[in-house]
Amino acid sequence: MTPSTTGPTLTGVHLDNVDVVLSGTTIVNGATVVAEPGRITGIVGPNGSGKSTLLRTIYRDLRPHAGRVLVGDRDIRSLGAAEAARLVAAVPQERGTEFEFTTGDVVALGRIPHQGRFGGASTTDADAVRRAIADVGLAGFEDRTFAHLSGGEKQRALLARCFAQGGEVLVLDEPTNHLDINHQVQLLRILRSRAATTVITLHDLNAAAAACDTLFVVHDGRIVAHGAPGDVLTVDLLDAVFGVAATVSTDPRSGRPIIAVDYLAGPHD
Repeated sequence: MTPSTTGPTLTGVHLDNVDVVLSGTTIVNGATVVAEPGRITGIVGPNGSGKSTLLRTIYRDLRPHAGRVLVGDRDIRSLGAAEAARLVAAVPQERGTEFEFTTGDVVALGRIPHQGRFGGASTTDADAVRRAIADVGLAGFEDRTFAHLSGGEKQRALLARCFAQGGEVLVLDEPTNHLDINHQVQLLRILRSRAATTVITLHDLNAAAAACDTLFVVHDGRIVAHGAPGDVLTVDLLDAVFGVAATVSTDPRSGRPIIAVDYLAGPHD
């Protein structure tokens, strides 16, 4: 399924030669990432390679030590918090909280950037919340306490909050974590159908190959490859970056790569 291109012109994202330094250590070094408007851009790489750090610069959780993060033609750091939140909606990997709110209330938090300082929820807000909850398959969960949901249900509720926020740019850090295979597939189908610019990290390289239009590979804080999934996910790259022996074939229906890892062999066997 091709992402929708109807409606208003969408906003792209450009990380321009970004460095991130944390506690004196360079985590990201000279990274340039271009997320085309209305497309799904995946960032993949081993644990600790800098994927989440890159995403955090897009939704203003981290300030680059050097370089710029442009959303459209504007530096994201030049925007106020509410304006940035109306433009960029994020689901971080680390939730860091156990809400005592209902699921509906958690999703409704995504509408706060659209409300005035003293304004309450509008009909538009309520409709956005209802649609987002339905999109992630949680209709009927509105009155359940968030803290009592399963891990997968919590993840879907946070995704619904992101969808309800209505940003032109979605930033999703491992959104399929805690989801069973059925809900993983449903989520990726939803993302493919939404009119949004999406930047996503995924551990599952087959899911990344199936869902993403473009992949950027991060290794030791640097972008080492980028392009269409079929051009990027080669046997040599899987060996060099991920340290695994694998074969790569082509799905005859989609034309996208399918990776089969040899779990019993070392990368150089």
